[in-house]
Amino acid sequence: MKKTLFAFTMSVVSIIFSSIAYPQTAYTGGRGIFRVYSANTVKPGVLYSNLFTQSFLFTRGSAPLGKNHNLSLGFTYGISNDVELTAQIVGYQDDQQGIWGPPGNTQIGMKLKMPFSSYNVSTGLRGFLSLPTAKNQNVSYEPYSSEQVAWGIMGLLTIDMTDTFPLKFHSNLGYLDHNISTFFSDTINDQMLLGLGFEFPIASVVLYTEYTGEIFYDNPNVDFGNNSMRLTQGIRFPLILNLIFDVAVDIGLHRQAGNAPEPVHKYSDWKVIIGASYEFSSRSRKKKLDLSEKDLELDKEMIEEIKKKRQEVAKKIEEMRKKIQKENESKKKKSDKKNGKD
Repeated sequence: MKKTLFAFTMSVVSIIFSSIAYPQTAYTGGRGIFRVYSANTVKPGVLYSNLFTQSFLFTRGSAPLGKNHNLSLGFTYGISNDVELTAQIVGYQDDQQGIWGPPGNTQIGMKLKMPFSSYNVSTGLRGFLSLPTAKNQNVSYEPYSSEQVAWGIMGLLTIDMTDTFPLKFHSNLGYLDHNISTFFSDTINDQMLLGLGFEFPIASVVLYTEYTGEIFYDNPNVDFGNNSMRLTQGIRFPLILNLIFDVAVDIGLHRQAGNAPEPVHKYSDWKVIIGASYEFSSRSRKKKLDLSEKDLELDKEMIEEIKKKRQEVAKKIEEMRKKIQKENESKKKKSDKKNGKD
């Protein structure tokens, strides 16, 4: 009995925590893993915020030292079942020039879930603008950025296999133009965006692995191995009060370019990532929840009314049965009496 009760309790806790852990939002906002995006969107009327810090560490002797730090705040808001809006503000970014790093660039975006999606296969499009709000651009240990407004578009694919196996697969392919005013005419600094991600939801945690890269596809001075690329391994698990906690590590896959000219520069060999996300429900969603609770109360009243009517009907049926039984007994007595006289 105790074992059964314990197993039932753990199952309930697991279901509760698993439901808290979904959906997750990516580093720049938007439903996804860390840098890889899901083709699905968050629920309408729900606002998510996340806070991430990234630190590039290197070892001097036996002590790890910080070389580059980054602090960002992301937002995601569900407009409908098929549309979400995102924003990211980089509040602190090392520029390798001063003791205190100034703010970084700002990104705003929108994701659209495409109508030709099935139960476990989803497709989507994500468009975004990167605003050059940073004091210094193209700083070391960070992906390339320009002094112009940049724009990008990405195709998204998500395959959900959790019905048969605890796995979700995400694929992203996109294009990033670092100068919106040239619009495809100056492609030497434009980049192809690549992303592959795997999610493993296990009980109350989510393990994830992803590959991401920003590739200078039309720059003859940059070999493929010199591009900014990384492998990210992380774990995501829920805390109390709708908080979701992230711990991850970036492993750089690039090959240092030596004296290669810009836009190539030093990239991080590895980074430590820590973050947290929180879900806010909007007033409209709360109203819907309140309405659903009212509907539930109405349903309870209807159920009670039906129960009363059923009890009344059952009482009447019982009265009729007793009446028929009494009549039959009376007829039998009369019949017996009549046969006795004869």
